[in-house]
Amino acid sequence: MSDVPIPAATFSDTQLRVHAIRLLGRWLAQACPTMAVLDLTFPRAALAGAVPGALLGIADPDALPDGERRFLERFRPAGGRYAFSLGTVPWEASAESGWDKPGALRVVHAETPLAPVLLRDLLLLAPRPAFLGCGRFDPEPLRREGYATLMLSIGIGGWTGHFALMLPDGGVQDMASALAEAGQRLGMVMAGPDQVQLAADPPRASADMPLLAEIPAAALAHDGDYRSEADGSYTWLWSGPERHFRMALGSLPPLARWLKIAVIGVPDSALLDDLAATVNGARVPHRVERWSDTSGGILVDLPRGPPADMVLGLAARRVIQEKNGERRLGFCVHKIEVFS
Repeated sequence: MSDVPIPAATFSDTQLRVHAIRLLGRWLAQACPTMAVLDLTFPRAALAGAVPGALLGIADPDALPDGERRFLERFRPAGGRYAFSLGTVPWEASAESGWDKPGALRVVHAETPLAPVLLRDLLLLAPRPAFLGCGRFDPEPLRREGYATLMLSIGIGGWTGHFALMLPDGGVQDMASALAEAGQRLGMVMAGPDQVQLAADPPRASADMPLLAEIPAAALAHDGDYRSEADGSYTWLWSGPERHFRMALGSLPPLARWLKIAVIGVPDSALLDDLAATVNGARVPHRVERWSDTSGGILVDLPRGPPADMVLGLAARRVIQEKNGERRLGFCVHKIEVFS
């Protein structure tokens, strides 16, 4: 069965923007295979959702309300493997993300002005990173530092999103050529000396391939105390020591309708039936797809038009201290699958 086209008018502006940014991530990655991303739009992080291994941050934490800032400070990205330092570059995670790889094109994505200290730190890097801005992003400080601008546009139906790719030390024409070539695999391209336009299709539903995305435990940003563990490429993450466990999923694909959380272990089989699910703090219905006494899929229905800053919560009735250790455990997550 072929994909089912869906008119662009069916989607909200927010959904189309999310689709455009995720498409932009694929576009840039195809044009620049060595790209490494620092996405400063957490918890939305739409670009990071399209670029595996992207670093997460916030452009200016001081611009956030106190309550929101305190809430976001609780999260730790990459399966909890590094602390979430608001307003700073997470240097301790930069090596595994490819950020420090020789020859990498570093791209910083922001939708709001950067904190002066963070911008200063980024401009001290050698080589200096590129910046991808949209929304309320302020390009003027970069222009004063000699950055050149390549304007990128993505048209979806009657909707168009505009993005400024700020490049250090020239390179605009070479980047425009690379993007024009890569864009031909994604849609129709029109290119000029300082701008590239891509006309793309809206999201398409596929009855044959309803799986839209897969988030492994090692990629989850969460507010638990424990880090993801691994056996080769197989990763898992225990919740605890609190009963409530929140995972910042950010901007999911616009066609996302339900999730399957693969729970591969609980210290007591009864805990699997007693979980409660929330999306951005509101209870949502869920079902349990039992695989064994201590494992199963937690199927969570999403509200129509999922929020672009989605935080999925799972709460266990209680946590139990592990037999040969000090951790208090609720449930063990292997991955989250996103379905249309």
